[in-house]
Amino acid sequence: MITAIYGSLIERRHGAVVLLALALIGGAGGLALAGRASGDVFMGGNGAALALLCAWAVPDLSRLLRKHDFDGDLIGTGVLATVIALMPLAAPRASWVAAGVGAGAGLALGFLLDRIHH
Repeated sequence: MITAIYGSLIERRHGAVVLLALALIGGAGGLALAGRASGDVFMGGNGAALALLCAWAVPDLSRLLRKHDFDGDLIGTGVLATVIALMPLAAPRASWVAAGVGAGAGLALGFLLDRIHH
């Protein structure tokens, strides 16, 4: 559900190519790196969900830090990000590494896209 919500928002803002790149880097890349780091097999989409969510939140976060007005709901987004990031506590096959890769990829690509568009 989170992937569908933030995926549609990212696609509307930046297009399908950016959506696909974020999902692949955050999801598949995060799971691959987690498996490589531990030698175990992980499942779940927490990396992809965090990549999309973080990339979508970057423009609002940068406006907030510069003390400019914005129309986003960062409280709700923060709550959702926290729930997704803590998913490995409830689901043993979810990975902390995949979540970190997803969040990092989303923030990095979101920052680049924000700089390009403004």
